[in-house]
Amino acid sequence: MNRIQKAAMDRDKIRKQAPALADLIHNMMVAKKQGKDPYNCAPPHRRQSEISSPPRIRTKSKSQPENKVVQACLRWLKDRNIFAWRNNTGTAWIGDRPIRYGLVGSADILGLLPDGRFLAVECKSEKGRQSDTQKAFEENITMNKGVYVLAYSAADLEERLNGEDYSVNQG
Repeated sequence: MNRIQKAAMDRDKIRKQAPALADLIHNMMVAKKQGKDPYNCAPPHRRQSEISSPPRIRTKSKSQPENKVVQACLRWLKDRNIFAWRNNTGTAWIGDRPIRYGLVGSADILGLLPDGRFLAVECKSEKGRQSDTQKAFEENITMNKGVYVLAYSAADLEERLNGEDYSVNQG
């Protein structure tokens, strides 16, 4: 069996297991034959939902999950017309290749306060603790006159921003 036949067999095996990945591999092979960049050949109709991540083991917690804290804080900020957004970081897997995105240690929510200062909100569950990279991010923000909030609930965020003069309107 020659190399091309083996590649075709491998492609067929993958096609049965993951059609989206097989199409991507096929497009990469075609692009390479045509002398194009094989890493920039995904068809434009590909959706993010077709790129899967490995399954995660989830554990149940009796305290408020971090995602609920993030959503509550975003809602509080939106109600006061503060420009803020969810900042995701992590790793996605395309086949067996990890793709890292976001700045490691950066806060869960980033934004701008009405007075122009940069806002970073790190949300934690009741038992959550900051990692060393998150502490370094906090230090960088505060050294550069930004506002960093460690929030275990939206009430923590409200207390911090209403407790000092950040020109936050009451909603």
